[in-house]
Amino acid sequence: MITLSRQLSIKTIHGRNGDFNVGRLATNIGDFVVKNTELDQYDKGKYERNI
Repeated sequence: MITLSRQLSIKTIHGRNGDFNVGRLATNIGDFVVKNTELDQYDKGKYERNI
C-alpha cells in the first residue's frame, strides 16, 4: 500500500462572473491545480490529511 501526504490550499478568486474557489493540491508525488465547483463549499485555507 502507498501512503501519501497531501495538503489542499484553497483560495477565492474574484472573477468578472463572480467569486469562485480554486485549489492547489500538494502531494509527495507532485503538485496539482484543482478547479471544481465542489470547492465552493469550503472556506479558504489549508487542509491536510494523510491517506
